[in-house]
Amino acid sequence: MFHWHGDTFDLPKDATRLAHSKDYQNQAIKIGSAIGIQFHLEIDEPTIRLWLEKSSEELASVPYIHPDVIKKQIPQKIGTIKDTLEIFYKNFKSEFNF
Repeated sequence: MFHWHGDTFDLPKDATRLAHSKDYQNQAIKIGSAIGIQFHLEIDEPTIRLWLEKSSEELASVPYIHPDVIKKQIPQKIGTIKDTLEIFYKNFKSEFNF
């Protein structure tokens, strides 16, 4: 998934971890009927490019975000992001009977 920032959090009491990454142990959690996510499911190519453009000065001082690498990876990764979004919504609707 697309994770834009370096923020993270500890797993809250009674939470179930639903997703993690190699850098962030808690990317999605469930507590009761509440779901929390720490990434961007809603992202699309124009938004990624806009964020990179509008944040270029700020990103120059962030060693773990490489705008040129992100731009090059968009075509190969955006489909996975879209597919995951659809799976997430399908499972969410199924879980909560929407």
